[in-house]
Amino acid sequence: MNSIILLASILLTGLAATFFAPLQSLYLVTKMDVPSQYVGAYFFLSTVLSIFLSQRVATYSDKQVSRLPLIRGLSAMGVVSMFVFAYSTNLYVIITTGFLGVSFAIAVAPQLFAYARESYRGDKGDVFMSWARAMISIAWVIGPPLSFSVVSFVDYSTAFMISAGMYLCVLLLSFTMIADVRECTNDEAQEAEQERDDVPFWTTNVVLVSLGFCLFYLALNAYMLAFPIYMVEVLGESEASVGGVFSLTALIEVPAIILCGYLIKRAGSLNLVVLASVVLCAYLTGVVFAQSYLTIYFLVPLAALAVALNSSAGLAYYQSLTETRLGYASTVYNNLIRFGMGVGSLVFGLSGYFDLAFSLKFGAVCALLSFLLLIFSVRYKRHTQLAVEN
Repeated sequence: MNSIILLASILLTGLAATFFAPLQSLYLVTKMDVPSQYVGAYFFLSTVLSIFLSQRVATYSDKQVSRLPLIRGLSAMGVVSMFVFAYSTNLYVIITTGFLGVSFAIAVAPQLFAYARESYRGDKGDVFMSWARAMISIAWVIGPPLSFSVVSFVDYSTAFMISAGMYLCVLLLSFTMIADVRECTNDEAQEAEQERDDVPFWTTNVVLVSLGFCLFYLALNAYMLAFPIYMVEVLGESEASVGGVFSLTALIEVPAIILCGYLIKRAGSLNLVVLASVVLCAYLTGVVFAQSYLTIYFLVPLAALAVALNSSAGLAYYQSLTETRLGYASTVYNNLIRFGMGVGSLVFGLSGYFDLAFSLKFGAVCALLSFLLLIFSVRYKRHTQLAVEN
């Protein structure tokens, strides 16, 4: 029963994000009249702040008996933040809420994933984590078409209030979760903390992989921010068409992510991540040369495969680094995504000085650089292992 509640909570967290995140750039540009270059700066600064805050939350959570109080508090922050976005007309209040409230709210997801890994270990854990990641993709199947449709036929406030309702459901469900996953004595807690301090996390290989991750999500976010406006203003399509592309991408992601859960042990998490960068580069290159949204629809499976490979295998890689700092590892993974996406926001901002296709072209180059870095990290890891064996 707890597994169903946990999967439902992760799904609702994803739905809350999909009713908010895809709309932000369009909302700020079209409704709040903010120039795209300032929107890019806002996303970058909010990303940097969210990384700092969520990493502090993660370090704190690994030292506590249970993650559930934090999950509840962060969910409550999500409810309040979405309510402010729905009803405030003051740009400065909205920006402040984006910097603080949303920064805390997005920390719910890594805490739920850390809680899930603590609850399910071994091979069973890999499969369950794949299902957990699939919940996020299912959310992207359902969320974007509904959120853009709500905006088209109703307004932004309704979409943001639906997001608030999702966070409220996560808050309520958290009171039904099993709370004794990490119960231990004071001596055991001190021993675990000492073990966390003794185990190095930031090795050379981890740094290389992390840079590759940042470049991957830089490319992905530059595409995600520019794509809705590119579709509407350049290709002349409706907002609903944008939601359709995101929805189809996520629909294909679901079986792909679940399949990755079974492939990680055989192929290796790093090898799957390398493949993800290759596929993303191919997709973004195709979008740059696409002349219609129908062509983009044919390319969508590539985008779905890239995200599925990176998200499933990437999370598995970081959680495998240490069993005693799952909250830290999960949040590092999430924050690398956030940082890459934050820099991608700055790239999107440069579109205001060039054109919307600039973000797509720059993203393709970054995906290629990500591939090169990850290939180097794989070779470095093998060389290090051979040196140790000899």
